[in-house]
Order: sequence, then C-alpha cells, then structure tokens
Amino acid sequence: MRTLGVIALLVLVGTHCKIVDRCALARAAVDGGLRENAANLVCLAAYASKYDTSLHRLSTDFGVFQINSEYWCDDYTTIGRKNLCGIPCSTLLDDCLCDDMKCVARILQEPEGFESWDPWKKYCKDKDLSSYLENCTLS
Repeated sequence: MRTLGVIALLVLVGTHCKIVDRCALARAAVDGGLRENAANLVCLAAYASKYDTSLHRLSTDFGVFQINSEYWCDDYTTIGRKNLCGIPCSTLLDDCLCDDMKCVARILQEPEGFESWDPWKKYCKDKDLSSYLENCTLS
C-alpha cells in the first residue's frame, strides 16, 4: 500500500512539470528581443532548472531561469520585496515564457546582468555555448 501512495505522489508531481525544449527556449529568447543572449539563456536554463518551467526552489527562486523573488517578482509572502520586473512570481511558473523573457531582459539591464545567477557563473560564463543553439532554427 505504501508503494502505491509513493507512485500516486510521483504521478501528481510529474503532471505539474513542464520541460521546455532548448530550441523552443532559444526561439522565445529571440522573440523576446534577446537574440544575442540566446545561448547564454539556454545554458542558464539547463543548469538552473533543467528546462523546467514549473520549478519553484528554495521558496524564493521561480521558473525556468530560477528568478529570485527578493528583487525581481512578487511572491506575496514577504513585505518589502522589490519586484523590479513588476510581475507576480507565479507567472514565471507557467508554460508561457513571455513574462520570463521580459523579466530576464530587465535583469540584464542591471550592471550584474548574468552574474546575478550562480549557475551561469559556474557553468556558462566564458564557455563555448554554441552547442546550446546547435540544430535550432531561429528566425
């Protein structure tokens, strides 16, 4: 009986997970005006969330890019959050990457830019990222 409960839980958890294809993510970057950053964004998503648009980790990081709620979105749990992207954090957990790309564009306006993300600094910075866009048709 315990095994059945664990399987049911895994099925329920799995139904909320949405993995986006790396080429679809690159196209969303291009569509969002971030063509020059597409490879960096695909690399970031690979290491931050494994392309999972519904990932909510550490109670403060949201979506495919793991955007932090302390500065960038409103999680409605902590007074005094900055919400510099002007969006609810929950919009970063759906399948639409529009809000994610707008928020990323806002983050990239800051002097820290990609340095805001530890996974990018560790796995993407100063690396050849061409493989992240390989075989992707970008308009």
